[in-house]
Amino acid sequence: ASLFLPVGVEMRSRHAKSGLHTLEFANEIIERSTKWTIPTILLAIISAPFFFRLCFPSYHIDSNLLAATLLGIAFYPFLTVLGNLMIIRKKFILYIFFVIMGLLTSSVSAWLIDKLSPTYGAAYGQVIGIMIYAILLFWKTSDFSDEIYKKIWQKKAKALAALYMFSGLVVVAEIYFGGI
Repeated sequence: ASLFLPVGVEMRSRHAKSGLHTLEFANEIIERSTKWTIPTILLAIISAPFFFRLCFPSYHIDSNLLAATLLGIAFYPFLTVLGNLMIIRKKFILYIFFVIMGLLTSSVSAWLIDKLSPTYGAAYGQVIGIMIYAILLFWKTSDFSDEIYKKIWQKKAKALAALYMFSGLVVVAEIYFGGI
């Protein structure tokens, strides 16, 4: 998350000049970071158990829990950039509402999953809450009326859809096939 601190500062600077420049910058940041996020998370999910066994041989690392935790990180580019757009556009109340909805979704999901599999409730509940939070932010920040904004945001819809598909495939691989 701290990697995106300068992004927020730059977005505010660009917004003072032009809303379009802000959106183009947001688009570029999400596009560039998503290209690296998915392969990095996949590599981390595959290699982390090996490194944990190597560095901490007495620890028991559950790959499902590790995968769920790492999947949440994959959504950070969307959460930070789109969250900044909400703040810049002075949608504070709605932004806080989305945060609360993500937390509530996370809690309810964790509780429901915990009923089926007590070990994984919190981890997968967290990922589900983050996914809901990301889609709410995307939905609200894609409601610009200008055609140029809509074209920019259509690219982000594809990136977010790819991230959801990636997350779903990882979860299926972890739960049903015992890992990637």
